[in-house]
Amino acid sequence: MLSLLATTTELFAPLSRTVVPFQYAWRFHYGDDPSSPPECGPGTCAFTEDLSGFALCANVERNPNRFSEKDCRIACCYDPDCMVWQAFPLEYGRQCYHGYKNQNVTCNHTASSSKMGGGRRSVSPSPAFRTDYSFAVADASSKLDAAWDVVDAPHDFISEFGNFTDNDANFKQGYLPRNASWYRKHFALPTDWNTDGGSTHVHFEGVFHHATIFLNGKYLMSHECGYTGFTVRLDNATGVIRFGAGSANANVLTVRADASFGSGHWYEGGGIYRPVHLVHTPATHIVHDGFFVRPVLQNRERGVDDDVIVSVEIETFAAAASTDSVAHTLEFVVKDQATGAEVAYLSHPLAQGQIPTLGGPSIVINATVHMATTAKIWSVQEPNLYDVTVTLTVGSVSADVMSVTTGFRTATWGVDPAFQLNGKPFHLRGFAHHNSIGGLGVAIPERVELFRIQASRALGSNIWRMSHNPYTPWVYDLLDATGVMCWDENRDYGAKYGSGAYAVAMHDMVKRDRNHASIVIWSFCNEYECEQEDPEYSGKAFRSAAYGVDFGVRPVSANDKGYGAPDSIDVQGMSHAKTPDFVAFHKANPTKPSVLSECCSCSTERAVDRSTDTCIATQNDPGILPYVTGSLGVWTLMVRALSLLPFSLLFPLLLLLPFSKR
Repeated sequence: MLSLLATTTELFAPLSRTVVPFQYAWRFHYGDDPSSPPECGPGTCAFTEDLSGFALCANVERNPNRFSEKDCRIACCYDPDCMVWQAFPLEYGRQCYHGYKNQNVTCNHTASSSKMGGGRRSVSPSPAFRTDYSFAVADASSKLDAAWDVVDAPHDFISEFGNFTDNDANFKQGYLPRNASWYRKHFALPTDWNTDGGSTHVHFEGVFHHATIFLNGKYLMSHECGYTGFTVRLDNATGVIRFGAGSANANVLTVRADASFGSGHWYEGGGIYRPVHLVHTPATHIVHDGFFVRPVLQNRERGVDDDVIVSVEIETFAAAASTDSVAHTLEFVVKDQATGAEVAYLSHPLAQGQIPTLGGPSIVINATVHMATTAKIWSVQEPNLYDVTVTLTVGSVSADVMSVTTGFRTATWGVDPAFQLNGKPFHLRGFAHHNSIGGLGVAIPERVELFRIQASRALGSNIWRMSHNPYTPWVYDLLDATGVMCWDENRDYGAKYGSGAYAVAMHDMVKRDRNHASIVIWSFCNEYECEQEDPEYSGKAFRSAAYGVDFGVRPVSANDKGYGAPDSIDVQGMSHAKTPDFVAFHKANPTKPSVLSECCSCSTERAVDRSTDTCIATQNDPGILPYVTGSLGVWTLMVRALSLLPFSLLFPLLLLLPFSKR
């Protein structure tokens, strides 16, 4: 059992943010609760009207993120606003449609079968999914998990425990069957955390695919996007959370990770496959991912002293009487990471209207920090970095501290020249990668990611395309440190599913990653998944999600040459487009930047088995057009090559990986 009781004295003198690694010693059960249906999903999902063979219903919305009938149906099951689902079997395509409440969906049977499967329900489920599993309701005192395996995150249970099958329904997932599995974490909390007025929560960096969270047998929350992090607040679970020593005060956090469905047409894995943190903050504190240091210098292009623009989002769980008359100050310190030298300082008192109130919204404070010396620029050749720290002082007490690492550069997208880094023309050359690797699945250690980055640099790459989803945070740290730029890509697209849940995921990705100097552009979606019945609706929602937290520092794009809402993107992404496509686009849009964001997908990595003229030249050549920013999505440096190695050979190789920055 994890216990923090021994460190109480050090943690609260004075109260400040405490972050504890929480990814170790989870008890794990492969497979779902015995009472779950065979195909997993939410546990309770009944579509009373069978729409098999029906023509496409009127007023339904395309959900292009689902690639099988099962994925389409289960995704609809989890969304209480989804009343209709329709999808083709894999052999007939990968089209999924959902019909939502208040959309006046009408369905008609055809004389001949449409080959589509589907279902309809007239009443929204309440609750949307089961919360009464025996694995979930068992308290910390239960012996239910005594014989379960003990695992550490990152953990991919599909890769570790799955047995290969010949079922074509699993061929997109490497012929490994998908399911739901369970994790239980036993822990104790310091008594002080119950009396200091602070807030306790657990932050998961990634659980695939649908996570349902329980504390001491009680349901707390759920999270569906398997590629974004989420925070579970514990201290407000009144009557459920326990503090102090002894078995009577023990806690257990239970996670049901439903990976029985997904959103990709590649191996996606399943489980708590990214790090986890236990966090305790003071009552008034900086919001998670709430500190933004813009990676551009405000005055650099004007030839005057450098200024750094910072934004801090704060919130409070303290009563108004305890904060009204107390001075609040934000102190900023900027240090050169290489030398440790302090190069900027600012003390910024907060006005009364900038102090958050209990029950009120969080407040964003903007400030300008003047650099005492000319900043060193981040570049591919010299990835200079700075550590920026903000301290929130309440009265005379340093209540909360947060630090981020960033670099300062300018990245300009245009047509003449096409792309400039720090004011100089720069040609983008890069690889696309998937969020998995042979022998490891999606639970990829940091050291392996470093090897992938080093290998791509060795082959002349200067940009990494996150395809087709945001990655683990440490990947971006490594890109910053090694001088490799990044196209950061959202996964699920479409603004109507789950009351806008996909647009929220876009917002969360940008807010999490915006401090990274390496990121030069955001992508809404990938290829087919960009297609929507109402493209403008989604385009505007996703543009707003990005601009709302990045403030226009970077442009937005989509990897789809036929993207249906062109006014919502700043840079036109092109997937597998050829030179005539770019020539025609530039002629019609002479001032809009374009990029070859994906190309060169070949049936084999062996040069002797493919034609260089057809596989490489005709797809990769557009990247050298003078008004095209480059080619950044060549498939693929690592996925296929390493997936050919058995784990017995891969593991010794990983131990020999070089460990250096460049």
